[in-house]
Amino acid sequence: MVVSIPLIMLFAGFAWMILILSLWKDDKMIGFIAGTFLIVIGISSFIYGVGSLNDYLTRAFGYVHFGIGIIVCICSGLEQIQEWGD
Repeated sequence: MVVSIPLIMLFAGFAWMILILSLWKDDKMIGFIAGTFLIVIGISSFIYGVGSLNDYLTRAFGYVHFGIGIIVCICSGLEQIQEWGD
């Protein structure tokens, strides 16, 4: 039995690794990029689903990633603007 990982799950893992890296390095621009990736993952899972599934579980996956991505983008963007102002 071959287990195939959908491409969206690989991108989600990559985005979460970038987010953890930005928290570890305390870099706001990397956090903004990770938030943007999470938003794109959320939108694409809304439209296409995860793998061959397209039900409420994949919509919840999309809502969670989209919401966290929006929060990360807004927070990291505001922090970067405040840092530039100082």
